[in-house]
Amino acid sequence: MRIGIFGGSFNPPHLGHMHLAESVRSALNLDEVWLIPSKISPHRSMDEYAPENQRLAMCELAASEFPWMRVDDYELQQERISYTYYTVKHFSESRPDDTFFLLVGSDMFLSFDTWYQWKEILKYVTLVGMARKDGEIKCLEKFAKTLGQYGKICVVDVDSFAVSSTKIRTMIRKSQNYSCYLSGKIVQYIKEQNLYSGSGSMYHIRERTVFLEKNLTKKRFQHSCNVARASKMLAQKYGADIEKAYFAGLVHDICKELSDEEQYALMISGPFAPDDAELHSRKLWHGIAGANFIRREFDIQDEDILNAVRFHTVGRAGMSLLEEIVYIADMISEERNYKGVEKMRRRASENLQVAMLEALTDAISSVLKKGGLLPHYTIEAYNSYMLRFGKQPEQKKGSSAE
Repeated sequence: MRIGIFGGSFNPPHLGHMHLAESVRSALNLDEVWLIPSKISPHRSMDEYAPENQRLAMCELAASEFPWMRVDDYELQQERISYTYYTVKHFSESRPDDTFFLLVGSDMFLSFDTWYQWKEILKYVTLVGMARKDGEIKCLEKFAKTLGQYGKICVVDVDSFAVSSTKIRTMIRKSQNYSCYLSGKIVQYIKEQNLYSGSGSMYHIRERTVFLEKNLTKKRFQHSCNVARASKMLAQKYGADIEKAYFAGLVHDICKELSDEEQYALMISGPFAPDDAELHSRKLWHGIAGANFIRREFDIQDEDILNAVRFHTVGRAGMSLLEEIVYIADMISEERNYKGVEKMRRRASENLQVAMLEALTDAISSVLKKGGLLPHYTIEAYNSYMLRFGKQPEQKKGSSAE
């Protein structure tokens, strides 16, 4: 049999998922498509994530309407992280006479070479990239050629279906009509089980604070809270989203106290990947790991928040206001007492971009004194801020501009 493996949180499974599955099944002449609901960490909010048994039940309701679709709970039964490598290895070895196709969206397809054991995955399956937006097909086909030397790759152009599970959950919380995005059976199930109707902060700050307090040392937790407050203060001053700034500051160090092995695994398991200098600088891993973590575990899809966490240690050219706020808040948080911190606090209250330039200058100087490596992001950030906000040397009279 030719079987498509379609994994995801399916929280809830919507008509867009079914449309993708049907389109790929038809294009590749698949006999079956399997929905594989992924395991969700227990600390995730019940307001945003239905329990595993309920997500499984909704997948089964969705599959019941298509004779070629089935559901497998393999990942839900595992204690370890749901790495795709283990899943495809299990199915391939347990059903050696079948041919498997791994269905992934465009964003996951384009970051596939950062996945855990990605080359090994290609020994077991044909990777299928689903192009869902206008213009994506060429980009995916180009990347497919790069991956093609390691295994079988194909790209399927799928008509877009503008819906996401996040959007549906938000609509449910706001008591908006969402029934057009789900099968009738799933709409009824959600109503009966009262799923996704919780209220509260968009970022579930209270729950995230409890999680951090349980998983960080007292010192690191206090620092995280201080950075959140400093981020809020800067957001108020410079006109950024206050709640978003507080949340980004709160979670910026969420992975800092994980083991090297855990940080490394998180760092390479998502779309935020390190450059060579970062890869060889252990102290920089937690920002990248943190961005991948909150994207996967907290379902944070806001790129501004993700980038604020990812780049809070190294900076980059073209930083957003939120990214600048979190970077500087980390430098001026209440418990900081390094030489020059009061000057940095004053500068942050006067001109955030000039504060960024001074912070980057100090950071680069410190790394060079220690003989460390400078990520290209940091160098580009310094040059960018220096050109825009630094004092440029005056040209002498009569000198040539050539």
